[in-house]
Amino acid sequence: MPEQQIQPRQTAHKVCIKDLSNGVYIQQEGWQPNYIQVLDKQVSRINLIATVIDKQIFDSLITISLDDGTGVIQAKTFNEDTKKLQNINIGDFILLIGRPRKYNEQLFLTIEIIKKIPPAWGKVRKLELEKSNKQDDSGQENDRQKIFSIIKKLDTGYGADISEVLKMLNPEKGEAIINNLLKLGEIYENRPGYIKTID
Repeated sequence: MPEQQIQPRQTAHKVCIKDLSNGVYIQQEGWQPNYIQVLDKQVSRINLIATVIDKQIFDSLITISLDDGTGVIQAKTFNEDTKKLQNINIGDFILLIGRPRKYNEQLFLTIEIIKKIPPAWGKVRKLELEKSNKQDDSGQENDRQKIFSIIKKLDTGYGADISEVLKMLNPEKGEAIINNLLKLGEIYENRPGYIKTID
């Protein structure tokens, strides 16, 4: 019987609900964790600060709805883990460490750790995310311009071969940025495997 591969514990990324909802959910095979592609980050564990706005109790399941001011997402616990939510109620301000999951196209979080915290921490987190987003925006803008330049250089009229574009970039990071630019409509796939800029 093959041994289960022990995975290092992933970083719990500080993200807002809006970024999770707008990200791309990637389901992986085997022991590799599923994750949400948020810009250039693969987010498989989440560090979220939010307010509990709803709580539903079932036989072996408790679901809470969380609002962080940018959106709403559900978090769920099953079976023995439901005890984690026994003292969590509507109106509580919480810190949650969890993992993204998708079922029937609905994105939700499974809970590893949850605890009540003072509401003042919400302001601290907001500042942290604003600072992080500014740094990401600056880096993204540089990467964006670089990709535009490469596409135009490789495009002989029929589009630029995506595999050739990726050879001139960090492939993993480049693929995430290309997917994001396609989603935003700033570039387009004129034929399978080829991309062009919107001129």
